[in-house]
Amino acid sequence: MSDLTPQMIISGVPYTVVEIDGHAAPPDLEAVATTGSFTVEGRTGLHTITGEGTVLGDVVRFHEKTEHGIGKDVRVWEVSRGDDGGLIATVL
Repeated sequence: MSDLTPQMIISGVPYTVVEIDGHAAPPDLEAVATTGSFTVEGRTGLHTITGEGTVLGDVVRFHEKTEHGIGKDVRVWEVSRGDDGGLIATVL
């Protein structure tokens, strides 16, 4: 599988944000928007998401990109606060 082939992700299913820019994930939406990457864990395993995000009220809209965060759009994620206070990410 090349870098240009997106990994399998299940749309509409929440993934737990476990790292932001290589560090344990703080429950801070602003940190997701201002970094170039975050890591999620869910049914399909661990995935590092690279791209760019924007805070929109109480969520972050994050555009995942190919080529280490600078290429074409792959998918759009919505990152929000989960019931436990941590962060969750879902592909729209």
